Amino acid sequence: MMVPDEFKFRLFRSKPLDKPEYADRLYSLLDAWKYTPVKFNDVEPLRNAWENRDVFIRQFLINSRSTFGTLMCKWSKPTLHLSVTWFRGPTSKCHSLSLFGASVKQFGNDALDLVGLADQLFESFEFDYGFACLNSEYYHSNIYTDVQIDERTIQPVQVVGMEWPDCIPGLYWCNYFGKAYFEQGFGRRIADLPNTTKLANGIRLMRSDSALDWESPEDLERTQSLMETLGRDWFFTKETGIPDKALKTNKSLFLKPLPQ
Repeated sequence: MMVPDEFKFRLFRSKPLDKPEYADRLYSLLDAWKYTPVKFNDVEPLRNAWENRDVFIRQFLINSRSTFGTLMCKWSKPTLHLSVTWFRGPTSKCHSLSLFGASVKQFGNDALDLVGLADQLFESFEFDYGFACLNSEYYHSNIYTDVQIDERTIQPVQVVGMEWPDCIPGLYWCNYFGKAYFEQGFGRRIADLPNTTKLANGIRLMRSDSALDWESPEDLERTQSLMETLGRDWFFTKETGIPDKALKTNKSLFLKPLPQ
């Protein structure tokens, strides 16, 4: 299956993103970044000009109290989207933030500008876990491409759904681990590994300098070696299924929408 040659960043929280200060903080952070969004909205098509700060904050809060809500931001140059997603309910319990649509051609081999933004987001919102890689690596690691839904329909299905934040969906080019993992004994030697950056609420681990190298024998070997070092029984993969170890986070806050 052909997938776009784009970067995919995703950050997760085990507690809801539903407070006014989060909305204000997100707007301020994106507005100060070297690339300023041009539009936003809670649904397509995007129609609100970025300058409408009060509307942005209001829509953020409306969506954060929904059973399923999402707020999208859009850049024109470079082509980029940011999406904040709120899941609530018996099976989907998670708040997350995604950056996607940035092509390798636009952002270069290492996408340092995007990594820098992801660092700020991870720290500012105290996310618990995150990853970044090319779409092609994510599909290879996390998508079944030939699941038959009925007698005629075959479609791709994500292997790792809302099992996070209890377990880690593989090891990617760029990886973020919050304090909760270290408090429970995950990756005691991670701070001594090369290509790690200490953040206010955890650590960023880069598997290699280039996101393009994920299929190389060296990167594949490095991935396996790092998983062994960190503890393979933390990771959810196509081959292993749900791991023995998990954070066992409290998801009760995600069971129903908050009062309006």
